[in-house]
Amino acid sequence: MDIEKVQKSLERNEVLTDEVKTNLFELILIFNKHYKDVSLDLLAERLEDVNFEVVSKYISKEPIVYNSHTNVIQINEEELEKTNNTKHILMVALLHMISITNRKDRGPIDAFRDGYANIIANNLVGSEDLNVNEIITNELGILIGEGAKEVFDAAFFTDNLTKIVVALLEQGIDKETIETFLKDWNYDTVHSKSTGSTKFGELQYKLAQLTKNPEEFKLNGAFKPVHLDSDQIDDLGVYGKTTEEMLESLKRENKIVKTM
Repeated sequence: MDIEKVQKSLERNEVLTDEVKTNLFELILIFNKHYKDVSLDLLAERLEDVNFEVVSKYISKEPIVYNSHTNVIQINEEELEKTNNTKHILMVALLHMISITNRKDRGPIDAFRDGYANIIANNLVGSEDLNVNEIITNELGILIGEGAKEVFDAAFFTDNLTKIVVALLEQGIDKETIETFLKDWNYDTVHSKSTGSTKFGELQYKLAQLTKNPEEFKLNGAFKPVHLDSDQIDDLGVYGKTTEEMLESLKRENKIVKTM
């Protein structure tokens, strides 16, 4: 589907204001410029009647989140006022509109989706925030090795973890171990969205255990799993850096709570 058809679908939306339509289409053009081969059929279908809805912190603790089941972009106004990262957050919502299928066989993909959507959005429009799932996704990519981006693109835009599982199997990791880690990671993500807390360091430790030699597992030359308190995850000032640079920044700012 070409971009003109997507634009017409957006124009047919009778709920969104012209300003919102213009902002969304700007993001769509940015995405399409870099991902010309990704189908926009699902996006076009959703754009015709997608709407924004203001919700309380009891519904969503995130500033903006896309609900694929209701085709609504939910806004937590209190959280939105705290961020200067609106363009990035809207791009993440748009990426989910493009790719989430709601199939029952998707598997425990929410954690990976969250991490990789934020990585893509950072590459497309930048960001000022740090998302812990981005760090874990980055580390998972280093574990996979060459071709990780292609594996991640395939998994994200087909809404299916199979390519990632296969890539990890090729690294000699047994299937049960892979599936257990993905489920644990996904559970932590779902749980953290309602509680605001995450077992970030524990997940990094489990990721290292996927390797044959956990102690020798190096990420950009310096892998040291860390525990971060939930209130230390926001605004660390290290977004978009390599894992090594992130950890060095955390050390300098004394934001490493505990090393394993």
